Amino acid sequence: MTPPASLHHVVFCVEPDDHDAAADIWRALGFEFAEILLEDISLRVLLDWTRGIEIVSPTTSGGCPVPCGTSDSGPELLSYAATSLFEA
Repeated sequence: MTPPASLHHVVFCVEPDDHDAAADIWRALGFEFAEILLEDISLRVLLDWTRGIEIVSPTTSGGCPVPCGTSDSGPELLSYAATSLFEA
């Protein structure tokens, strides 16, 4: 029997001005976030690893300073961010 499909976690990318409001929506549902500042790539991350929600926004006014999204460099950014989180 094939196990059902599952989802590890979801990342929501939001504007810096909306970061706290986005987190408050999830906090009202009982989520608890750890805050991680990835200063070397100018990202603020709120993470509830237990429940699988991650909220990310750039910390600079010019948006994300490194290439991200669906381009070829996207997986490199995700790999770098994940490595940084686990080394923290």
